[in-house]
Amino acid sequence: MTINPRVALVIAFCAAAFSSRVLEAQTCYGTPSRGGLSANYTRVSFGKSVGASGTLAGEHFAWTVGGRSVSYGPTTTGFGGDTRVAVALGAEHFRVCPALGLDYEQRDWTTKNGKVSTMQLAAGAGIGFGYEQSIGENVRIIPFANGRYQFSALKFDFSSSNSVSETTADTLSGVHVQYGLVAQFKSFYLGFMGERPLESGAASVARAFVGITFADRRKK
Repeated sequence: MTINPRVALVIAFCAAAFSSRVLEAQTCYGTPSRGGLSANYTRVSFGKSVGASGTLAGEHFAWTVGGRSVSYGPTTTGFGGDTRVAVALGAEHFRVCPALGLDYEQRDWTTKNGKVSTMQLAAGAGIGFGYEQSIGENVRIIPFANGRYQFSALKFDFSSSNSVSETTADTLSGVHVQYGLVAQFKSFYLGFMGERPLESGAASVARAFVGITFADRRKK
């Protein structure tokens, strides 16, 4: 009997949710283990985005919510948002982190013949790996990598200058791989992240971010 890879990812996430210990899930996704607030700048091959995100880290779960403003050339602008829930398994410094996430983005593209509005909703499930290591009294580094299977639904609305409108839709799916490094000094951190879709022709992503961590609420 064979198991669909999408079903296996969901099963793994649910199993980890009920067996995880002290949360360190964000070390797999570019945030220190206590969570925090950050600002980011992202470049893709056809444009850029500027955004911010916040992560709450509890005893068993971490929840991240983010928003961004996008600019893909002089005629394409928009906005987007994302959320992710992650749990953690592993030893003191090394973490394995199953996660589920949603992402929404809306873009408006103005042409000489009219306007195109694009809406994209993406759902993903995957697993990440992070290693948090102290290299001084107040300095930590966190290399991380993660992968996810992502399914996206897209809607295109075209409105021409002579009041003709048309709506079409499409779907995309594939595997995305992220990797990066975080450096933390006391309550401040910065880092970079790269993302590469494995399907041919998809755009790669490069992101720089800076943030501040929340106070450590765990019992000593």
